[in-house]
Amino acid sequence: MDGPERNWTPSLKAIAGRRSVRAFLDRAVPLNAIEALLEAAARAPSDNNSKPWKVHVLTGSTKARLTETIMAARAGGTPEPAMEYHYYPVSWPEPFLGRRRQVGWALYDLLGIQKGDRSGSRAWHDRNFDFVGAPVGLIVATDRRLGFGALIDVGMFLDAFAIGPGPSGWKPACRLPSVPFTMPPALCSTFRRKIWSSAAWRWGSRTGRPSRTRFGRPAQP
Repeated sequence: MDGPERNWTPSLKAIAGRRSVRAFLDRAVPLNAIEALLEAAARAPSDNNSKPWKVHVLTGSTKARLTETIMAARAGGTPEPAMEYHYYPVSWPEPFLGRRRQVGWALYDLLGIQKGDRSGSRAWHDRNFDFVGAPVGLIVATDRRLGFGALIDVGMFLDAFAIGPGPSGWKPACRLPSVPFTMPPALCSTFRRKIWSSAAWRWGSRTGRPSRTRFGRPAQP
């Protein structure tokens, strides 16, 4: 690293080195590696140690059934359920809109998706429901009876998970859903949880085209 970054502590380097990955190798992830990182991430701060998160770890046939259920509903024209909360604003103000467009256009350029190619855009977007091909998917939920403070706590848990170092070569790649989806009955909670985010666990491929784009993050409060 050049400049003051070269004097950063390992923790600061881990934070600065976080990136979104959208290309994965087809390699199994050891269960103990997942458990170790989730256990460490669970030490994230929360209101009076309430830990308002519940993580569903999906692999193999279970993950495949979830993807198949969602994709069948989308292909059949099933209306998407209304979201329980507004993850996105009705309209994006600047400078946030410009940042999103910069990332989106750069990604689509790498993928060869032209402006106005709705079928190509939808096909790429549908990959989110397969956890972008990652061998492990995680569904993070919280009890809907809790307030917005619980969502902040869950966010800190996800942040700890996203930057946490796994075994050599392993790293979590967090992604949040942009649309609601229907959960199979087997994954529906009996004590009223709502889905807050999804994440993918992978052996990252640095050569995958969707993983090549990097953007600086403004140092604004």
